[in-house]
Amino acid sequence: MRKKAARSAAVVLAAAMTVGILAGCGSKGQGNEETSNRTEDGTGFKDYSEGFPEEVTIQIPVYDRAYEGWDPTDNSYTNWVQTEFGDKYNINVEYVAIGRTTEVQDYMQMIAAQTAPDIIMSYDMPQAVNYYNEDAMQPLDLEEIEYYAPTYYANMKDTVAQYGSLDGENMFFFAERNPVYYSEITLIRQDWLDEVGMDMPTNEAELEEVGRAWKEAGLGTLGNSLITQSFTYEYPYFDDSISEEEYGKYLDLTVAPLTWEPSEKYLKNLNEEYNEGIVDQEFYLNAQDTDWKADFVFGRCGTYKFRIGNTTDVFDSLLANNPDAEVSTLDPGALSPELLGAN
Repeated sequence: MRKKAARSAAVVLAAAMTVGILAGCGSKGQGNEETSNRTEDGTGFKDYSEGFPEEVTIQIPVYDRAYEGWDPTDNSYTNWVQTEFGDKYNINVEYVAIGRTTEVQDYMQMIAAQTAPDIIMSYDMPQAVNYYNEDAMQPLDLEEIEYYAPTYYANMKDTVAQYGSLDGENMFFFAERNPVYYSEITLIRQDWLDEVGMDMPTNEAELEEVGRAWKEAGLGTLGNSLITQSFTYEYPYFDDSISEEEYGKYLDLTVAPLTWEPSEKYLKNLNEEYNEGIVDQEFYLNAQDTDWKADFVFGRCGTYKFRIGNTTDVFDSLLANNPDAEVSTLDPGALSPELLGAN
């Protein structure tokens, strides 16, 4: 068994934050190894500010998104971490590739084989509990986290205190994700807006008025797609009437909360738009991102939501079909009925 920098950890990324769990090396029923960084008298923690006296190895998972020519375990980012962090503290940082769409299967197989990395990442809190149920986790020493990562702990201690315990033990820690840097945007045909003489919509009612104007002018519809994963469609329909118990009961990225009131509001609104003919009448055929993108670049709809990156080809594809097309970024408020106080 390799030496540990501190203790094994399993980290779970919830939708807007990172959840962490200290883990052992064994799988269910095989016991956990737990190392201590406390001083011999138990009153403090060992000082590793000059690095570990002997080289230690930690394993970190990275998502393998199957980009051609890209090695997720050996690239400029992983090399930078090794140089700026690993070499500085006498740590050998190893990376384990995890399939983005097969992450649960990959992790569970590794846990069963006792080869899981020191950190486990997932966007699904219920799945984090499943890892815990496999008896592969070690409890967190929050004083230890506070000692070695004081800035982090000062920023996230309230979140850890509220969500990090399970069965009376501290099992999870979190890392905040700033939505300012989120790469998902929605494009809107600016030339279509100009043609019908309308300004950028700033709420849901105004966006629907745009859809009606486009329909009347024979331009196209609002775009949409069939949601088959990452069930966050109900988020804009949250309000102060929802209890913490409801959030705990229904929030799950992998399971659609169809019996929840926010889902009813979402489906009711989409049904009205569908029956009015202002949303793509075959949106349910758009099961993949490429399907919705095809509707957009071929001029069948005037909005398109996606994650922008350096491989984005939507602009070139749109201009190839319509050289005079112009696009803008849709005001995020146009997708939020909460601004309307909608029921």
